[in-house]
Parts: sequence; structure tokens; C-alpha cells
Amino acid sequence: MKKEHQIAMLASIIHIVNGDWGALVYDLTSMDVVRPGTNLRSVTKDFVDALGEVNYIDGIPDIKFSLVLGKILSIALKYQFRMPPYYTLVLRSLASLEGLAVAADQKFQTFRAAYPYVVKKLLYDNSKAARRILYSVVFNNRREIQWKKMLLFLEIGSFQKLMLSFYITADG
Repeated sequence: MKKEHQIAMLASIIHIVNGDWGALVYDLTSMDVVRPGTNLRSVTKDFVDALGEVNYIDGIPDIKFSLVLGKILSIALKYQFRMPPYYTLVLRSLASLEGLAVAADQKFQTFRAAYPYVVKKLLYDNSKAARRILYSVVFNNRREIQWKKMLLFLEIGSFQKLMLSFYITADG
């Protein structure tokens, strides 16, 4: 998978968690999923209609990944998105893993589990693309600080660090 597609996948998780459907469409475009010439405003409107009413618990969407995937796929069919094999494989794998995790723990939330990994990857990747995503977490379109989004990002990132230090301490 190309590096820019990896970054776009990470960004898509951030944008789903933040409910930024226009940015999600941009991510899909960056992954070469959206065909050139597609009306991006219409695609964004369809995402807003399909996913705009998501409930959030502690800043994380309370929705199953497989449900989000189903809505993305229905929009993909409507607009004849290209689905590269790597993208389909990753999405199907995540949906399968979610099913296994939910079978073991009915309260499992894929986005809550994935977000610390995304935070870590973005904080350690010093590329221009990663900085652009971090900028979108910190600032809105009017260049105002988005305190809630930034706080969630930092809380989850520091929780990951706290858990890592706990495991290191526990192992001796």
C-alpha cells in the first residue's frame, strides 16, 4: 500500500471520529477510491445524510465499524467508486475482527480501540501529510482551536502512554 494511502486511511478514522464527512470524502479521493469528475459535494451530502446522526460517547462515535462500512459501500455503489484490492481487504478484515471482538465483548467499540493507534502513528510520523491531519484536529476552517477534538486526541494519546508505562512497570 502506498504511504499516502496509509496516511489517508489513518485520516479517515480521525475524520469519522470527528464527524467530518467532507474531509472523509477528501481521504477517499486521496486513496484513489473516488473517481475523477465525481461531484464531491453530492458525495459529502450523502455521507452527512447517512452518518450525520451518529451518537457519541466520550467523544468517540457509538457506532459499529461494520455499519459505517455498509453505509460507505452503499455510497460507493451509487457513485461507482473504485475499490482497490488492498482497501477491500483491509475493510473486510476490520469488519471480521470487529465481529470476533464483539462476540467476546458485546461492549467492544472498534473506533475506541483503533483511535489510540491512529493518535500514536500521527504523533510519530513527521510527514507533511500527518501534520496536515494533526492541524485539522487542532483547528477548524476558521483557524479557531477545536478544544474538544484536541482534548480527546490528547486524552486518548496519553491513555495509551499510561497503559504502556503500566505494562512496562508490571513486567519489571
